[in-house]
Amino acid sequence: MGSRRRVLSIVGSVLLIAVVGSCLAVVPAAGAAFRGTTANPVSALDVGSVAPPTSFAYNRACTVSHPGTTPAVRGSGSTSNSNTSSLAISTPSTASGDYLVAAVYAQKSSPPTITPPSGWTALYSQTAGTNVRVGVYYRESPGSSPSSYTFSLSSSAEMEIVMGSYSNTNSVDASNVVSTTGSTGQIPSVTPSAGPTRLVGFIGTAAASAGTPSGMTQRSSGSSLYLFDQSIAGTGATGTKNSSLSGSAATVGVAVLLTAATIDPDVDFSWTATVTTSATGYEITRTVGSTTGISGRTTTSWTDTTTSANTAYTYSISSVRGSWRSTSPSVNVPAC
Repeated sequence: MGSRRRVLSIVGSVLLIAVVGSCLAVVPAAGAAFRGTTANPVSALDVGSVAPPTSFAYNRACTVSHPGTTPAVRGSGSTSNSNTSSLAISTPSTASGDYLVAAVYAQKSSPPTITPPSGWTALYSQTAGTNVRVGVYYRESPGSSPSSYTFSLSSSAEMEIVMGSYSNTNSVDASNVVSTTGSTGQIPSVTPSAGPTRLVGFIGTAAASAGTPSGMTQRSSGSSLYLFDQSIAGTGATGTKNSSLSGSAATVGVAVLLTAATIDPDVDFSWTATVTTSATGYEITRTVGSTTGISGRTTTSWTDTTTSANTAYTYSISSVRGSWRSTSPSVNVPAC
């Protein structure tokens, strides 16, 4: 009888343990609930993910012309010396990225050659008659411009310099030079390949004075060297610009055409909205670049206005819901 009670007691204990174990098996561990909540603060019971947007695409209008503003004069100046082998001209008002254009006049029997400062590009060095030489040079203004630039001659002579600083400028598009002897100086015709542009003209003459050509504006002058310019809207030939001289004299006329700085084309993006209705927006990441947040699940377009035309980029997009981020489809945008 005692043995039977012990057997029944053991069986009861085993059954009790089995029942308790079964109950514990259906209760989630505290750690599992914590991990789910940490990974997804939206809901401790939501262990799903957010779906990515689809059909991610871009458009970059590289073939469309994006002309900038017409190059504009920012500053100008002149200096002269009756007998010297070098001369410094104060840098006119300028900013990084502007173009500086300078002309140097030397007058002497068998006129000396001209040497520009380091960093300047020579366009022309032209003589007229037996005693006049004019050289024209340009450079892009550095981030920190010196207070002056010094040009040199191979021997002492009468020397003059005029210089202009032009903003919104991309490059020198065309140039031309002509030598004349007579009572009319000429700035030769040039033809821009695209507009808008600015025509910069120089007259260097042994005459006592030179008049401003029709349609142009005088920016600076010495006694023998003059700087004029004119805004050009189209692409036709500018035509010869005539300057009336005070008398017949050896004269050099130079035309320089400055092109407008271009505006880098934007990149437009479109996509199909995520099917996750609880998503709150998107993130677009550009390499090289940064991440941009875009609000609204139903938003399906965005434009990057900060690109450089000569640079290729990769963009990726992900849907956002709380701390969740979807997988990220991407596109490669080539340089223009």
